[in-house]
Amino acid sequence: MGLKPLHYKIIRFSECRALRRWRKLHMAYRCEIFDSMTWKWRSLKHVALGDCVFLTNPQPVTKSGSIYMLLTNNNILKFDADSEIWEVFSSPIPYDESRTPTELVKYGGKLGLACKPSNANGYWDIWVSKKDKLWEKEVDVAVESNSERERLTALYDSHTSVMVDCETLLFYRLKQHDNNMISKIVLTDIPYQIFSFQSDFEPSDLK
Repeated sequence: MGLKPLHYKIIRFSECRALRRWRKLHMAYRCEIFDSMTWKWRSLKHVALGDCVFLTNPQPVTKSGSIYMLLTNNNILKFDADSEIWEVFSSPIPYDESRTPTELVKYGGKLGLACKPSNANGYWDIWVSKKDKLWEKEVDVAVESNSERERLTALYDSHTSVMVDCETLLFYRLKQHDNNMISKIVLTDIPYQIFSFQSDFEPSDLK
């Protein structure tokens, strides 16, 4: 939230009993917030989603004081840390039962969405959120994977993608189709979850 003085908030969502509305079950999440100014936790209004809609992203994307999380219907939940108000808005990828691989990412300091269409031949498309929640496809960027098992985990920066293939981490250079692999790291075991953490080598979103 700020550096002088240091001010931060921690947002915690936890599942609670589903709400029944019009004979449909709506998933609800308990929302709690920790404020470093008061050094206390407090509860906010529950976040109620649509029928059979859940949070999917184990790792949210943060940008300019807001937290973004992908939902199972491909919509996006936004929580504004300043106003402490949440809202849901649409993504450019319509939901389909085949569950097209989709990941929420940060691209060039902006909110991005990566998806792998069924006819993409191993390529992931990148969509970037512009003003007023309008999306534009990055026509000059395609995240390539060399295997159907590889899944995009994050964009390390605007030029590098991080893919996972079982117990292997692979770093690819974007916008380069030949010899685009930068590094391959074989892990000792198959990870249950990979959490992307970046230090301050790039400008932060602190206000």
